[in-house]
Amino acid sequence: MLLTGGNLASPIENAATVAANGKITGTNHLSLTVNTANGVFTGSIINPATKKTISLSGAVLEKQNTAAGHFVGTNQSGHVSINAGP
Repeated sequence: MLLTGGNLASPIENAATVAANGKITGTNHLSLTVNTANGVFTGSIINPATKKTISLSGAVLEKQNTAAGHFVGTNQSGHVSINAGP
């Protein structure tokens, strides 16, 4: 998972694990829930630089094996990208 923009001092790259129940967890207290009916995800992560919580939302693109979304920084929006590993 990669977070960019949104007033981040530098991008946040995070490993994540997807469970069968739609929960995505990972380092930096990453916690996302995927609504399996419509593919929308919501959740949060802790910014390791500031220790503040960042709220995330987006959608899973199952056929493309990826997910994308956004978050809001102080005065800029940022991008969330989740891609399958090797």
